[in-house]
Amino acid sequence: MDSEELESLPSQESSYLENSELEIIEDKPTKTSNISPQSRITSPIMTKFERAHVLGVRALQLSMGASPMVDIEFETSPLKIAIKELKVKMIPFIVRRKLPDGSYEDWSIREMYVNEF
Repeated sequence: MDSEELESLPSQESSYLENSELEIIEDKPTKTSNISPQSRITSPIMTKFERAHVLGVRALQLSMGASPMVDIEFETSPLKIAIKELKVKMIPFIVRRKLPDGSYEDWSIREMYVNEF
């Protein structure tokens, strides 16, 4: 196909604009609001999935050189240090639980009950 044939073909943009009606709509952000601690609806118990995520992220931070929040004695494993921090609720994280209506609840690790493991 030479350049003359290419020029004679309608461009995708122009054929789209000719064959459709354009409608401009307002870009509205979805409802994302924080639920106050007094009106929370979820359980204060940390799920095993939240616990695994918190421990994994904290162990990664420790392995990258973050300062431990507890006395580590002779412990060298980042995961064991993270477990120790979680047992005394010293991990400086907030768990955000997203709800079906688009809102969310923020829970501090100190506010949550962690099952023994």
